Amino acid sequence: MSNFNSIFKSTFLFGGSQVIGLLVSLIRNKFAAVFLGAAGLGFNGIFVSTLNLIKAFTSLGISESAIREIAKANGSGNQEKVQHAYTVFKFWVYLTGVFGVLVLLLFAPYISVFAFKNSEYSLHFRILSLSIAFGALSGGINTYLRGIQQIQALATSNVIGSVVSLFFTIPLYYYFGIKGIVPALVASAFVTFLISLHFKQKFPISNVNLSVKELFINGGPMVKLGLSLSAVTILSSSVNFLLNSYIIQHGGLHNVGLFNAGNSIIELYIGMVFTAIAADFFPRLSSVIGDELSWRKLINEQLELAFLLLTMGLVILISTAPFLVRLLLSEDLLPSVEFMYAAIIYIPFKVMVWIPGFLLIAKGENKIFLSIEVIGNILLLVISIFLYKYFGLVGLGYALVIYYIIAFMATYFIMKLKFQLSYSKNVWYLFLFALSSLIICLFLKTKIPFPYSVISELIFSAIVVLTSMFQINKRISLIDFTRKLIKKVFKGKK
Repeated sequence: MSNFNSIFKSTFLFGGSQVIGLLVSLIRNKFAAVFLGAAGLGFNGIFVSTLNLIKAFTSLGISESAIREIAKANGSGNQEKVQHAYTVFKFWVYLTGVFGVLVLLLFAPYISVFAFKNSEYSLHFRILSLSIAFGALSGGINTYLRGIQQIQALATSNVIGSVVSLFFTIPLYYYFGIKGIVPALVASAFVTFLISLHFKQKFPISNVNLSVKELFINGGPMVKLGLSLSAVTILSSSVNFLLNSYIIQHGGLHNVGLFNAGNSIIELYIGMVFTAIAADFFPRLSSVIGDELSWRKLINEQLELAFLLLTMGLVILISTAPFLVRLLLSEDLLPSVEFMYAAIIYIPFKVMVWIPGFLLIAKGENKIFLSIEVIGNILLLVISIFLYKYFGLVGLGYALVIYYIIAFMATYFIMKLKFQLSYSKNVWYLFLFALSSLIICLFLKTKIPFPYSVISELIFSAIVVLTSMFQINKRISLIDFTRKLIKKVFKGKK
């Protein structure tokens, strides 16, 4: 039996919340661009990347690793197992949250020097310790909801949290400018926590009485997997931080702002799709990892869906990139479009790396997973610095393409040799369809003179969207899906 119907439903449900979150993020970025400018965006990027680095270092990856344990317990139908897994997880969330707060409070001067080459922002980082605390708590709640597969509650919580946070962020940017960045980050984290707590209370769960020793021992599997995931996140955040620092030294905050602006538009869309997929895919994959035929089929079908969803949006993104930057950011950030055009080809290759990569985690191949990520992140940093030095902002886009082509080839051979994983003809067809669609759309956008470029882009984008919709409809009846969805919505209102 095909998994496509259920994975499409889960992706559609969580993806819907991501669309709203995307719109909210774009609105926030627009106001940030207007009230903060490119330099302000650069400051924001440094604070966020540094926070992500601290979170990755102090969280031990518990929130992600616990999903597998809670999902397995929930799948067994034994409520006591769920309570046990949750109790252990909750203890480790509190423990790592306190650790993160202490790191920022005690080492703020050194972190400021590391990030900005001076200790001027020590107080800012100490205040941001609140963001670490609230982020740990809300992240723990999200993990619990994912583990018990309450995707609808999680999606609704995310939507409300992002919308409400906007009403705190914009006034802070308006009245305080760059000085409002840190309060905005803290306010957003606090609001997100309160709303996630509200939704968690709809699914109450009791704690199990365990000694501290038992909590430490039973948390071993979570910590072991979490450390691998955490190490990867630390590497990724470190690469982003070091790259931003290099750009500051050799191109200034303005170039950091351009780089982050271009990245934000690309990542907002692909992040929306990837997050929607990950919300359901990893727990589902973990639950069938003992059945070889099932996990092979699941990976292939998940790849198909990812390509179909991404291709539609990316061709539209290419066609509308300059307009989106002007509308959602500002005229000053228009040069970021050049980075977007240079980078966007990397996304089909990233899909072929990212989705099969979950197999290593589900299989418990932590050493292989960690080795690949260490080598990959170092390689990405080296390529990015080298190409930025010679080609500037566009070089950063080229670096992403080159890196993910290499990563794609490495992942393919590892999966083939280690797990005998083969991709279906449909996966290869859709991979080539996505890649060729992006290349053609870029050619029409950059090589055809105006106004013929606009006409050709519209026609080609329509063809790509219709083709993708046709392919989705072959796998799941969109009419039946829509009818059932509408029926469920109206039934829920009664």
